[in-house]
Amino acid sequence: MADPKPARTVAQKMGIKPGSRALIEDAPASALTAMRLPQLDLADRLVGEFGYLHLFVHRQDQLRAVPRAA
Repeated sequence: MADPKPARTVAQKMGIKPGSRALIEDAPASALTAMRLPQLDLADRLVGEFGYLHLFVHRQDQLRAVPRAA
């Protein structure tokens, strides 16, 4: 009998590629642990090009305060 496929991580399901330049803002530690992120090139500010962006907010006003691209 063949071994079952290993379960994909949350990060794999979300399409996060190892080595991607990423910005993950205001993430609770528990969410980062659950996502099981691959090795990433993490930025500390939103400048340049990114392969992955993830913003965690608790209220709509936080989302509305995010700068929009021109």
